[in-house]
Amino acid sequence: MASETYGRQFGSQDRLEKAEGECFNALAASGNEGLFEDLIGRPVSKLITLKLLTSSVSPSAISVVAGILAMLAAGLLAMGHAGAAVGAAFLAIVSAILDRADGELARLRLDEDQDQRSLDFGLDHFTHAILFLGLAYGVEHPASGVGGWPETLSRLPQGLRG
Repeated sequence: MASETYGRQFGSQDRLEKAEGECFNALAASGNEGLFEDLIGRPVSKLITLKLLTSSVSPSAISVVAGILAMLAAGLLAMGHAGAAVGAAFLAIVSAILDRADGELARLRLDEDQDQRSLDFGLDHFTHAILFLGLAYGVEHPASGVGGWPETLSRLPQGLRG
């Protein structure tokens, strides 16, 4: 039988809400990270974390899903088509939100361990690298026809092109 985690011990919705009000923000928050995080990232990750708190989904599983989404985003960026960049941006944002939720979930369940931290740390750095590599490849090998990176970049105002 799997050991119970802190998240499963609340027992009632009232106790869960009380714990959320008293503990969630202090334990889950990692500081002020900017307007996007304040308006979208933190509220969405909080909803995900609270939904998963009493589930059997592990923080490591969330880390892996976030990494897969980032790899898909990198693949879209590597296509070199501006239209694919919209999908890539969406996937990268969802990946970042899930990356936040995995840490929140681990801290709230009080079941952080070194293996989870190492996996999360490694995947974080891997996803950053793969996204930049996908973008670099897409710029260097643009899609043929309308909408490739060079054409899109040429439409930017001169000051933004560098």
